[in-house]
Amino acid sequence: MSSQSRSDGACRVVSRRTFVASTLAAGTAAVLPSWPRGSLAQEKAHRIDVHHHLSPPTHIEALRKAKLGTPPTYNWSVQKSLEDMDKAGVATSITSVTTPAASFLDTDDARRVARECNEYAARLMTDHPGRFGIFATLPLPHVEASLAEIAFALDTLKADGICLMTNYGDRWLGAPELAPVMEELNRRKAVAYTHPGPVDCCRNMIPGVHDSIVEFESDTARTIASLMFSGAAERWPNIRFIFSHAGGTAPALIERFRNAQRLNPKLAETMPRGADSYMKSFHYDTAQAANPMALGSLLKLVPVSQVMFGTDFPHRKTTEQAAALSAMDLGASALDAIFRDNARQLVPRLAGA
Repeated sequence: MSSQSRSDGACRVVSRRTFVASTLAAGTAAVLPSWPRGSLAQEKAHRIDVHHHLSPPTHIEALRKAKLGTPPTYNWSVQKSLEDMDKAGVATSITSVTTPAASFLDTDDARRVARECNEYAARLMTDHPGRFGIFATLPLPHVEASLAEIAFALDTLKADGICLMTNYGDRWLGAPELAPVMEELNRRKAVAYTHPGPVDCCRNMIPGVHDSIVEFESDTARTIASLMFSGAAERWPNIRFIFSHAGGTAPALIERFRNAQRLNPKLAETMPRGADSYMKSFHYDTAQAANPMALGSLLKLVPVSQVMFGTDFPHRKTTEQAAALSAMDLGASALDAIFRDNARQLVPRLAGA
């Protein structure tokens, strides 16, 4: 297969009748509203996915050695990404490695794996022009190595942003140990995409249930709280954070976030603008949250301008996530913003996508 066979191919046009028939055949019975302009039935790929995982060989090797990872991560391929994107009308996917990134490795191995992952992602951009972007991997929690990788990723590879885990052991993103990294990202006005993962305190809480089912969403809320209550969000306002999965459980906790300031007046010094203001300044993706409960809750708190399309591929199919979002009663303008326009505003390089 040539490097252009997928990237230059037109998005498959799927009629409403064909889509509904195939969906029902798959056992996903749903009543969909009339298809707006932001629906799957497009002649030209136009969507931008900001939550799309890749699995560079060096990362898979490290995960296997540590007995980490899942089958979707192990079985990923570039061809599978392109095929999935084409089926759902995705023009560009910004790639990132999945949890735990390089956080389980010692300094030397973390530095090497992060560099090789980023160089691999950069080759995808070259081999498939316009189809991929990069949220670069860092060798955190190793701070000095991470500062060097930020410079390489943003200055040499021209990455679109940086990928951060929501926690590093028992430290969340507002932790003072991570301050040098945050200061550098703030100085650069960088995009910082975040992805949750298991946290030391709360692994295997429910036997037989993967940590991603409950704990990932809780950990996104923990790191948002860490950034706000520590004063980090106030000190580093130029970091353009993206939080996965519609902010996890954070929108449901907004009343408690507000009440924390009433219980502890000193928080007025660290977060003078109030919880609502910080939450409205962050960005969010729709991965595994394209439903009226999760995304609907978020959109009652933040404007639609802060929300971008994400899929969590290869853990979920892009067609599923796009169809679920299209089925929400958001209107064509809001769907266009989420599917494409908001990502273009955040990452100007994508203006032609």
